[in-house]
Amino acid sequence: MRRLRLDLGLARRGLMSATAIAIWMSSASCHVFAQTPRDTGSLSSIPPTGVRSTNNLSTTAPQNRGMDVIHFDPLPGSTERPVITAMTVSKDGRFIAAAGDDHAIRLVSLQDRRVISIWTGHVDWVRSLAFSEDGQRIASCANDGWIRIWNTETMKPVSDARVPHALYALTFVDANTVYSVGFSNNVYRLDVSTNQISTDHTCDCNDLRAIVLSPNRKHLAYAGRDGVLRVQQFDGSAKNAWATSPVHFNRVRSIQFSDDSSTITTVGEDRRIVHFDVETKKVVGQTEVKGGKLMGLIPLSPDQFAVAGADNTIRIVGWNDSIPQTKLVGHDGSVCVLQRSNQFLISAGFDTTIRIWDLERAKTERDRDGRYLHPVAAQFEDSAASTPSSFISTPINSTPIK
Repeated sequence: MRRLRLDLGLARRGLMSATAIAIWMSSASCHVFAQTPRDTGSLSSIPPTGVRSTNNLSTTAPQNRGMDVIHFDPLPGSTERPVITAMTVSKDGRFIAAAGDDHAIRLVSLQDRRVISIWTGHVDWVRSLAFSEDGQRIASCANDGWIRIWNTETMKPVSDARVPHALYALTFVDANTVYSVGFSNNVYRLDVSTNQISTDHTCDCNDLRAIVLSPNRKHLAYAGRDGVLRVQQFDGSAKNAWATSPVHFNRVRSIQFSDDSSTITTVGEDRRIVHFDVETKKVVGQTEVKGGKLMGLIPLSPDQFAVAGADNTIRIVGWNDSIPQTKLVGHDGSVCVLQRSNQFLISAGFDTTIRIWDLERAKTERDRDGRYLHPVAAQFEDSAASTPSSFISTPINSTPIK
């Protein structure tokens, strides 16, 4: 019944999106809903929708807020909470930005779970969000083809540009430059200061789903439908072909560099976790999950990762672990995105919730099968997730493409 309700809800939202696009074609405007009165210039100011936080623990100490479930209230005129398809955490760990199928971006304080601002302007599902290094800007991209840049201090939009197809992922490379990929073979570059978007370079995959810059700012990695990881040397002005290697049998959904930039880890719809060594340009580890397609990935330490996807369960895995160290159970829909903040893991997806997990508590309180139930009622776990030996290993040919 829940899946039927979700399908009907998505159909209704699709109809609303089509109507919104027709309206937007005559006027593509942005709006800011501020939690407290702010100067919004010429933008419309509308009372904000809220955020609902459920917590079974004491809230007297900030660290106890880690085991929350956050529900966003519907936007004015809507009756359904948004599916979350994009989420990012500020570098200082103070804020979450989240967005999804209601096209709005919500900026939330992690300390008290308060919605600080709600930004609208997109007219289709928001697919990716990123904070700038200094936290003063957020970039968003969506199925509507727009890249929009928002100022987190003034709460105003500062730049936007559009391409003629859906965009799925973006990353800041500096405070004034954003790279983005989507349903084409182009890697786009947006200059925020001039509001100019251009094709930085192209590749031979016409459906790119992930892009990320290494922490040491030396390599740009991206991948998509064909399962090939592409890595470019990056110096801020010129990109040179460096390595192209098949790492997945199906669409790659997420890419992450290690903190020291030495390793790239990817997950994809083939349920595979792959580790790629930057120096040797070779696959150095791979594991296949017996469960749903993988969508979300976040490194927790040099040899530990959180992965999640279509079977609603988050797995904490080691490097080439045969079984997950911990399985986090709580979502009752596909988990699309994972982020981290100190000892907390933050997850979101199709069940319209953001769940915040205390990893230390999960480690000490998991059961003998490694399962940890979120304190705020888990509703569903896929049968595949409950299988103790839920990992198998299937090698892939990691010979670089010439």
